[in-house]
Amino acid sequence: MTLSGKVALVTGGSKGIGLGIAEALADAGAAVVITARGREALDLAAAALAKRGADVRAIPADVTDREQVKALRQEATQAFGRVDILVNNAGTSYVAPLLMADDEKWWAVVETNLRSTYLCTKTFLRDMVRAKSGRVINISSISGQLGAAFNGCYAASKAAVDGFTRSTALEVAASGVTVNAVCPGYVRTDLAQQTMGARARMFGMTADAYLDKLESEVPRHQLTSAEEVASAVVYLASPAAAAITGQTLNVCGGTALG
Repeated sequence: MTLSGKVALVTGGSKGIGLGIAEALADAGAAVVITARGREALDLAAAALAKRGADVRAIPADVTDREQVKALRQEATQAFGRVDILVNNAGTSYVAPLLMADDEKWWAVVETNLRSTYLCTKTFLRDMVRAKSGRVINISSISGQLGAAFNGCYAASKAAVDGFTRSTALEVAASGVTVNAVCPGYVRTDLAQQTMGARARMFGMTADAYLDKLESEVPRHQLTSAEEVASAVVYLASPAAAAITGQTLNVCGGTALG
């Protein structure tokens, strides 16, 4: 599943699952562009990737902003000539009961998780269709399939990402471009720690204790790791997955089964 000679762009690539994906893509031979809003974290991530031998560029951008996404494409293509693999990973969350939810915070989650996927896909897909080759991989969540109490904005946005994935895949299936989604279960990232911490407080628990409880409820009794999510991304980005498109690949240790 070598990606030698390919160029990948990972949004939200400065930490957590995004950084894990960037590392795995680089280890498979791809040149990597990582983007995120924060310059400092982005530079630290790029330095870590470079130490692994990666050919990497760090480009700050707010991927919910159309003009910044256009500028991101221009800078990435100037650096590497093209983008073969787009990983829409940027995301956020907000925990609150629906009846107590702040409207602006609720919709801000949808804005980040769905709008960024829409804007980046629309912006980079055109070049892929022209080249008759490319991979779009959206990082979704099993929450989009199962729902998530007190986190409805996140679940709704990820369900929308799944629908967007299938619809876009149908539109470009004949072009040689595939569009798929990877749907992780709970992963111990900073975002999960914050989200689960907010949810845990509702039940008088710490974030770690709540995550331990969730882990015990996973059929394999183990949370998903960032490396496991990244491995699925590398597979979908590879030539081995050329016939796979419009799919949601659950990487959740069986959580979505019941």
